[in-house]
Amino acid sequence: MKELFIPGDLLLPAENPDKWSVIACDQHTSEPEYWENCDAVVGDSPSALRMILPEVYLGKNDDERLENIAAASAEYAGKDIFRAVPNAYIYVRRQLSGRGFRRGLLGLIDLEDYSYEKGSDAPIRSTEGTVLERIPPRQRVREATCLETSHVLLLADDPEDKILGPIDRKTGTMTMLYDFELMAGGGRITGWLVEGSAKKRINAALEEIYFRNPLSPVLAMGDGNHSAASAKAAYEKLKEEIGPEAAAKDPRRYLMCELNNIHDDSLSFEPIHRLITGCDEVKLLKWLRDRQSSGGHPITCTCAAGDAAVILDKALSPLPVGAVQKLLDEYLAENQGEIDYIHGEDTLRKLSAAEGCVGFILPAPDKFGFFEALAADGALPRKTFSMGEACDKRYYLETRRLK
Repeated sequence: MKELFIPGDLLLPAENPDKWSVIACDQHTSEPEYWENCDAVVGDSPSALRMILPEVYLGKNDDERLENIAAASAEYAGKDIFRAVPNAYIYVRRQLSGRGFRRGLLGLIDLEDYSYEKGSDAPIRSTEGTVLERIPPRQRVREATCLETSHVLLLADDPEDKILGPIDRKTGTMTMLYDFELMAGGGRITGWLVEGSAKKRINAALEEIYFRNPLSPVLAMGDGNHSAASAKAAYEKLKEEIGPEAAAKDPRRYLMCELNNIHDDSLSFEPIHRLITGCDEVKLLKWLRDRQSSGGHPITCTCAAGDAAVILDKALSPLPVGAVQKLLDEYLAENQGEIDYIHGEDTLRKLSAAEGCVGFILPAPDKFGFFEALAADGALPRKTFSMGEACDKRYYLETRRLK
């Protein structure tokens, strides 16, 4: 089997990694104050913040922001602000809020091996339905920058811990590349250089996973589904522009990701709640109650008037998130309101207390049997789950040249 997860020529910030590293762009989408605080912390220091477009700002001066992203990445690429780590995997330990450490391995995937199309048999697949309208803004960001930094997390079905376990036991003899506190309560992150025979064992373990169940994906997107899909779309466009032969040698053929083991105890799947803003709260709740079904999925709705329960028909979807999403899509197609996807029940409750807002509290999905479900049903409903709380999301840190 072809090697699916390969080392890359990586760059690390030479100074102030705590100011360089910022959380994934799809977090705190209804909290501009979070990003304003990050901006204040970063100040004039080089930072990945200047190379991303936080989704809270989507639709607000996008062209100007893209020009700034292109200018910042070009400036950073021309300055001596990085230290090079060539042909490398990086083993990462990330402190989490209350659940120990998340273990990961940073490397590259070949976008030729990845598909976000439902029903694909590619060895690397999306886990959730892709919202196609979310691709163009992120694709424009990727096309604007000459540097890549990533928040994508990959999942491997590795119950015997053959990929990360042997590396984790050797950290005492490995070269430490970074060790610092992330900004805004992100916890501590430590990274080591993976060298020697450990590099060879990684793809051997992935090959074992493939032969165990050839119908299942070998690797699946955990976080960053839409960022990965945007990178794929940008690469397909590149092939059209310069031809497949030239594109095959281009750095944009590859995507930087962190590989995690779905069986890690520290890896929790958290629900992504729904928030409807700018709506008639009474009308929306009545509309849902009129479509209730006994014995269905119990869903808690929350708004300024308090909590209410609705029972949604399981015929809509075997998953509560699927039933909620189908009904909200139907309602919004004919009524006023906009949907947002919120990480954390406390945040949802705070936001849904505002006038014209209704929040939908969803249960956490079960991560076991996850790969089997993907093999049987294809992608799950969009925005089904999140790996960990918002503060535990991957921060942009490692970087590589795209052009």
